[in-house]
Amino acid sequence: MREPERPGEELAWYIDKFHWNQAMFSEVIGRPVQFVSDVVNGKTRITRTSAAQFAAALGTTAQHWLDLQNEYELWVLSRDKEMQKMLRGIKRRAKAYTVHMPAT
Repeated sequence: MREPERPGEELAWYIDKFHWNQAMFSEVIGRPVQFVSDVVNGKTRITRTSAAQFAAALGTTAQHWLDLQNEYELWVLSRDKEMQKMLRGIKRRAKAYTVHMPAT
């Protein structure tokens, strides 16, 4: 699986498309410039609230922004060796438990 686009990269593209800068966009959505900068630079994740704000300002949907964020975060988890080790343990335990469950 290839690395998906980071949500902040797409936000930066939209800001540029509208010929805005981060300060202008922050005024449009009523959030601090630092917040916009942090999202663009991948330091802050997109929440339901910020997704709705981005959608209203950019003519997209909140779901679009949440999907980008979720896809990226799931990709990051898929690359995390400790997380993958933990998930393998869960699968192993679930399989063992399922074998011993009585039929319904």
